[in-house]
Amino acid sequence: MSFKSFDGGSTTRPNSPQYQGVPDQRLHTTRDFAKLVPKSRAAHLAFHRVVLAFEKEPVKYEWHRRFIHVHDAQSILEPDTDGHSSGDSASSRESSPTLPMQIYTGFYRLNLNIRPLSRQYGWVLGCGRWAKKFVEHGGVDLILDPNHNPAVGGRHCRVNHILDSNALLIIANKRVRVGGTTLDPAQIQISSRALGEMVTEIELGDLQYSLEFTDIDQDIYRAQLQTLRASLDYEGFKPPETIDPTPSETDYIIMGKYIVRTSFAKGAFGFVCAAIDQRDGTPVAVKKIIATTSRSHGKVIQEVKTLRKLMQNSRPSSILQLVDYFSIDSKDDQGVHECFFICKPLFSKSLYAFIPPSTASMSTRLVLFTQMLQGLIWLHDRGCMHRDIKPQNILASIDPIQAVIIDFGCATWQETSYEHWVGTYAYLAPEVVDLKNADNARDPNLPLGNVYDKSADVWSMGISALELLSTQKHTWTMMSEDIYNQVVRRMLASCRDEEAMWAFEIISGMLEMDSKKRIDKRVLEGRLAAQLYGTEASNKRQHT
Repeated sequence: MSFKSFDGGSTTRPNSPQYQGVPDQRLHTTRDFAKLVPKSRAAHLAFHRVVLAFEKEPVKYEWHRRFIHVHDAQSILEPDTDGHSSGDSASSRESSPTLPMQIYTGFYRLNLNIRPLSRQYGWVLGCGRWAKKFVEHGGVDLILDPNHNPAVGGRHCRVNHILDSNALLIIANKRVRVGGTTLDPAQIQISSRALGEMVTEIELGDLQYSLEFTDIDQDIYRAQLQTLRASLDYEGFKPPETIDPTPSETDYIIMGKYIVRTSFAKGAFGFVCAAIDQRDGTPVAVKKIIATTSRSHGKVIQEVKTLRKLMQNSRPSSILQLVDYFSIDSKDDQGVHECFFICKPLFSKSLYAFIPPSTASMSTRLVLFTQMLQGLIWLHDRGCMHRDIKPQNILASIDPIQAVIIDFGCATWQETSYEHWVGTYAYLAPEVVDLKNADNARDPNLPLGNVYDKSADVWSMGISALELLSTQKHTWTMMSEDIYNQVVRRMLASCRDEEAMWAFEIISGMLEMDSKKRIDKRVLEGRLAAQLYGTEASNKRQHT
């Protein structure tokens, strides 16, 4: 079968009819973000029947006419070269498949300014459910065939945006084939699919279409999605501005289920990318680490085990969630491993971005501070010592307000540790610095052989929180008593905000040089509960 388009200019028959069904067919369509284009002979004929139905019953289809664009003149549909019918009885009755015929052509429009019946559920595709009297407009937006068609259900499938990723998702109410995968509503795991390519083939029986993203300006597209969020009172995660809503030619799929988008963070051994779970459109972060030695690979494996162990418990939102993990191992003697962590949530900024020049309010910073402490308390309750708490290892967002502790590559489940070589110098607790100095100097007068415990995490979190709330970045390389007296005390005394006094009092207790005097988990939890729930409620929580 070959299809001749009117737009080509050479195949339109003289005096072919002009479409008069919708008066605004010349409407500018540059704000359409995508279009559904008929491809198979059956789909072309079904579209033609749709246009004829619109002309015949304009009132009935007034709602649906907004979602189609019809070319100005009819075009020639060449005969089926195999001599077979299109497979649906309606098209077989209309014409012989062995003869050319004139048909209306065009496409279905997807435009966020042309709202569907339900903004929440998106555009519904199908033949309509006209027998149900109380179903408005047949319960469908895009009419695929006005006639009874065994290949198409009344509400066959729908197309909808996932607002926390901007992904466009196809959700099946009946079986539909999308990009080579059959979606089955009876099986939750394969009942939907996010579209990760500029063009995706969609099949409903013998009706074959291509869903094609347009070259819409991405700022316009984002603004339309933001308007949609506002109309739905959506308060969830907002995708990073660096991620375009429209798929890119540089996107790629890993593990057959994650669409990898923009890279937004890079390091010496890997990078972090924004990605979308192709199964349901949810946003995830993909951290790729290149492990070139057995030691670095062992560290990766240990982090995976730690995250999986943490996932066995009911995890708070302030702790990173490991969704998936896989690695590509080298087949040669070099032993290079490409390791992929699939994690939630997808935040593109760390707490470090909220230290100047950030303009986040003190109220916002205090919420982040509270969540940081809740995450640390939860970790310690489970017996996990992080050992590398710092602003760069705490993801942060203000829309919604959320802090998330990440990077468990240095974590241990031991009650104590002597490993002073883990962590980041500026955030090491004094007792860890003493161990490092003793080991480096081999001075018998220094406490060589001593160990540290989870209170070292409390110190590191205290320094991170102090930077956040004082809006001052640290200026030291490694902590010492002189630095503590000259710098840290000054930062602690800088608080002039009544709203934050309680938080600075807690931080002061977290930053005791002597670990034995430092605020412990139980007291920390009690003070935080007292601030959040009141003193009486706090006492009840501690005794339950």
